[in-house]
Amino acid sequence: MKRLPLHSAFSIPWSWLLLVCFIFSAGCAGKPYGPSIEGDDYSRLEQQYRSYLEDLEFCAGAFDGETVVSWKHALDHISFSGYFKTLLPASVQFTALTPLKQPLFALSSNGDWFQSVDISKKLFRKGSLRSFAIRHEIPLAFLSGEWGTWLAGRPSTGATTITSIAQDTDNRGVWFSVAPDSGAGQPQERTLVDLVEQKMIERAVLDKQGKTAAVIRYRDWQIIGRCPQPMEIQMSGLSFGAEATLRFSDVQETPLSKNGFNLPIPPGFKRQFLP
Repeated sequence: MKRLPLHSAFSIPWSWLLLVCFIFSAGCAGKPYGPSIEGDDYSRLEQQYRSYLEDLEFCAGAFDGETVVSWKHALDHISFSGYFKTLLPASVQFTALTPLKQPLFALSSNGDWFQSVDISKKLFRKGSLRSFAIRHEIPLAFLSGEWGTWLAGRPSTGATTITSIAQDTDNRGVWFSVAPDSGAGQPQERTLVDLVEQKMIERAVLDKQGKTAAVIRYRDWQIIGRCPQPMEIQMSGLSFGAEATLRFSDVQETPLSKNGFNLPIPPGFKRQFLP
């Protein structure tokens, strides 16, 4: 896939950083979880879920592609195109493009820090996601989540301890509440999985208080390499009643390393380092 240099000068507002990866904020609609499952059915479904996780171990851990991002609420509707790349579990990079396919803005994160290149301001920024979350009152659970696994529609690698299993009110699959493997009792997320098709239908990202920070739904699955990949991701429960949709195309497996997510600093750009 052809990549364009970051030093072409076009204007874009700083708010793009919030829009692409940090618009996700608290709020949630009605809960779709049905009655809890116990006994033999619990054991059977737990075993099926473990088998599902084992199958995912053979899936590619890095891919890239093109994307169209749409964000809307009652007062505004914004849409832009670009490309992305991700390395599971948490490294991700987005680049927004002009209609002429020239770079506007680049953003990269590994779950702990972020980097950005703002072409219009000739500004490079780098800092911790925790600091950014505190400054902008954004749930840290979302900013520091496993973005790679979220984009791939897979369960988070750091949360495989099942704390409960429940029916779905619309019979779309089975809900699994999972917590970090360290043994912390509070679930980190709830995932709705179709165990027959081995696809994730929906996930609820939870904060430390167990409240839903956002809801992510997966659609339009395609086989990429050996495994299914969602080509559309819808996010709801966002701040101010906002909704976001990511549509992917030309998704390919690709060899990537963590160092590949360090953004180059174009000559003459001001550098700003945040705590």
